[in-house]
Amino acid sequence: MANIAFKKGLLANLPSTYTEGTIYVTTDERAMYLDVDNSTRIRLGDFQEFANLSALQSNTNPSTTALYYITDLNVLAKWNGSAYVQINLDTGATSVEVVGSGNAVTDASYDAASRKLTLTMGATYTTADDVDSAITTAVGNLGDKEPDVPYANVKEYVDEKIADVVAGSIEGLGNLASKDEVAESDLEATLAAKINGKADVGTDDDEATADTVKGAKKYAEAEADAAEAAAKAYADGLVGALDVADSAVATQLVSAVSE
Repeated sequence: MANIAFKKGLLANLPSTYTEGTIYVTTDERAMYLDVDNSTRIRLGDFQEFANLSALQSNTNPSTTALYYITDLNVLAKWNGSAYVQINLDTGATSVEVVGSGNAVTDASYDAASRKLTLTMGATYTTADDVDSAITTAVGNLGDKEPDVPYANVKEYVDEKIADVVAGSIEGLGNLASKDEVAESDLEATLAAKINGKADVGTDDDEATADTVKGAKKYAEAEADAAEAAAKAYADGLVGALDVADSAVATQLVSAVSE
């Protein structure tokens, strides 16, 4: 059995040659090494921890049987004789790309080789801003409730105008107060006529009995013609009653009157 010798020192001072039966204690990394024979050295425990990758790469005596842990990267590695090789593969996306012209994600894909996540914006949906813009366009400018204080919403505007009407004032209705007619397409024809004070003009073919302007005109003309004919007939009758035979009468300049 070979003799055993214990030596201590810094890892950097670990001999590059092997002496069978020698145990080295590295005071800076608190590790133990054993020269099994004159050509083989093992690290007892075979686990080393380094704060970062730079510290690992500064290790001057890497071992092919050791397991190396890099704290800040949370990575395990081994020495393959010429370089450190990571043994716990990276997982998870390292980059994200958004493609498409919509505002909603309809597809997502992941490339394991490049570790890139791609999101496709393939649909466009109406947003709250779109709705607000449409309402503003439809309603128009409501004006200000008070100087430099706009109405909060359409409801507030309508509520105030209704309150003005109930209170007996239509001055607050603004443009609404100038409306003197209602579109017939919005109401029943008869109701529209009553509200707007409008009548159906009609056509030249309307009879005198038609409830239109043209019909009323024909009715008035017919009544006027009838009245004229009746008046003429009445006058003719009165004049006819005056006819008498004309003969001389003593002491009279005019003896009779005739038509």
